[in-house]
Amino acid sequence: MTTEAQRKKARRLVKSLHSQGNSRQAVINAVAESCGISLLSARNIVSFSGLFDRVHCNKNLYGQQEETKAAQAWSSLSPNIDTSKHPYYRAASILTEKGIPAEVREGVCYRNGFPWPAMKFLAEAGVELG
Repeated sequence: MTTEAQRKKARRLVKSLHSQGNSRQAVINAVAESCGISLLSARNIVSFSGLFDRVHCNKNLYGQQEETKAAQAWSSLSPNIDTSKHPYYRAASILTEKGIPAEVREGVCYRNGFPWPAMKFLAEAGVELG
């Protein structure tokens, strides 16, 4: 637990070390050592200073495996959409048959040239999902 005095000293030290051109890790180590606080507290103070870019956490082994699986599944998907079966395209063709200008561009439904909520688009055409 850090005291208010330790936090103030740490914030001043972070600004001064940053202005001297030290790296983020060097600032964390110096703040922890000189203020007598843990590395975790020093890392939090440096992160909340806003002077350094955010550092994202490294994923554990399970997270890396799951990300690899997701990337493989995504790359195996076909970019081509079967327009005869996709509900948005079916709804657009039904609406155009009714005389209402409707189309789908890049996954967004348009009615009379304006973006239209997808569920409203499907309901108006009478297309059921399932």
